[in-house]
Amino acid sequence: CALPISLYSRDAYVHVVFTKDELHGKQEIYNYYEKYEKNPPKVSILKVEETEVFGGVGILSGKARVEFKGQEPMLTHFSTVLKIEDGRWVIQLQHITRIDEK
Repeated sequence: CALPISLYSRDAYVHVVFTKDELHGKQEIYNYYEKYEKNPPKVSILKVEETEVFGGVGILSGKARVEFKGQEPMLTHFSTVLKIEDGRWVIQLQHITRIDEK
């Protein structure tokens, strides 16, 4: 399957506030994405607000538009912490919150 699991570290944690999902490790993240494999949400990055790198850790945050089929699009804020694992950048922590469009 073409799921983005390789983007995550072995012990990654993902907190998706608008779905109430808290995912620990690659298997739970895989299971979460597997639900959407046949009908994935469309995600558009609207703005990157911050990027920082401190040695082997990076931070990326910004706004994205998420569209699930049959639902109104939602504006979200994401914060992502990346680390170097096996010589490449992978997601260690990801937090996604729905925000109201004003």
